[in-house]
Amino acid sequence: MPYRAHRFLLSYLFVSLAGVLALSLALRAASGALGMGSADIGLALDALTEPLCLGVCLLGYALLVKKPERPRLNMRLPSVKQAVIVIAVVLASEPLMWFVGALSSMVFKNLTKSYIHDITRYPIVLGVFVACLIPAVCEETIMRGVVFSNYRGVDIRIAAVVNGLFFGLFHLNFQQASYAFALGIVLTFIVYYTDSLPAAMLAHFTINLFSVALSYAIPAPETPPDATWGEVIAFSRVAAVSAAMVFILLRLLARTRSGEALNAADPGGNGAQHPPETAAILSGLPDSAGRYNSPDTDPAGGGWPGDETLTPAGAPAPMPPENAEPAGRSSVSSYLNYIAAYAVPRRFRESGTPPRARWLTPSFFAVILVFGAICVLFELRL
Repeated sequence: MPYRAHRFLLSYLFVSLAGVLALSLALRAASGALGMGSADIGLALDALTEPLCLGVCLLGYALLVKKPERPRLNMRLPSVKQAVIVIAVVLASEPLMWFVGALSSMVFKNLTKSYIHDITRYPIVLGVFVACLIPAVCEETIMRGVVFSNYRGVDIRIAAVVNGLFFGLFHLNFQQASYAFALGIVLTFIVYYTDSLPAAMLAHFTINLFSVALSYAIPAPETPPDATWGEVIAFSRVAAVSAAMVFILLRLLARTRSGEALNAADPGGNGAQHPPETAAILSGLPDSAGRYNSPDTDPAGGGWPGDETLTPAGAPAPMPPENAEPAGRSSVSSYLNYIAAYAVPRRFRESGTPPRARWLTPSFFAVILVFGAICVLFELRL
């Protein structure tokens, strides 16, 4: 359920703050014996904080949430075709991310440049491990793993936007949050269409590797100048082409789902067998009357992991849950559905099934307020 995702994010934030404080005190106390400078302590914090804090939070999550109620994290590896498309999506999105980041750097200070500059002082293997591999595994496990899996039953378009918003604020600075928001949406659709968390890890690793490798190949000054308005405006056309290419590639990635992750023999890619009539429904193909059924309710992992219901094509829609909006009453979710009505291929749209999970809860606003307040504090401090 979404509220579990919200509580997990808040828990991770507080555990991370406590972990950074404890690790920094321990490293500073041992810095004399280990011969570590301030830059070395910062690198060690980056390498240790995320894995340790994530391990603590995952352990608590596993202990507090019962296994039948705990959505699974699909670690199925993407196919070669899907992996190639995922890398193409990442490369195509680079100009768009640069444009959004440059636009936000007009208002907020860019902390990523100085961080990458500090990383290049160390061997490239260590830099790739700290700046690429650790964030790809840990952040994707949190955002597209625990958070996204708990948003099952929420429309994919809303889930993607919310996940991108959380992913942006997760970086705790507004400049990086701008392009991380756009990247989070793209990564969410990658996981949704491939039903593979490692696919998002691959994408995240690739986009970080591109930046780190470029910094090692072309050393930048410690305080590189920010982009000018003229450069940003001139680059806007390239960003528009980049956005169009990402959209087309994501649609192409969506086509691989019905042929691979939702094939008749193993719709979830995890060894679950289904009878022919059920497999036909899960395939996302139209029935004899030409009607589409949403594959989002595949209990074997074709759509939202952990879903327990399956609506056959042409069957009457199930009764709405207790927390669903009353008939005739609009909601924020319904407006977002209309805005993004054509952003997802037809076979992935809802088939008249009412929302089964309420995401706009007090815990949602708590995440926004707490993470947003910390971003403001960092911005004022700088």
